[in-house]
Amino acid sequence: MSHVNIGRGSELLSFLADCQGMSEKRAERRIPVLARVEALWEDETRTPRVAPATIEDRSRSGLSIRINNPISVGSKLTIKWHREQFSGTVTNSRQDKTAYILGIRRDVPPTPEPKKRTT
Repeated sequence: MSHVNIGRGSELLSFLADCQGMSEKRAERRIPVLARVEALWEDETRTPRVAPATIEDRSRSGLSIRINNPISVGSKLTIKWHREQFSGTVTNSRQDKTAYILGIRRDVPPTPEPKKRTT
């Protein structure tokens, strides 16, 4: 992020400089969600872990969760909640006060093979 500070109104110029340098990576629309879930993963020692988390937003191919545990980028995890269960990979992680915000890309479910026609 670049910051430009020029005397009076520097907050606006700083904001504009930040926005100008940003590129939106999200090709899909995000839908805000506030749902309690369980996150399951293996830590660096391959020990199974489970912790409560909150889904903050979702799209067709991924979601963002808030969790109190740091989970490394590249980690595979499973999200369970009353509506569904799915797996994915942590694509980004950042600390926000005492919690961590994780970006998760859903695993692509295997496409079923077309039914063979019998003649």
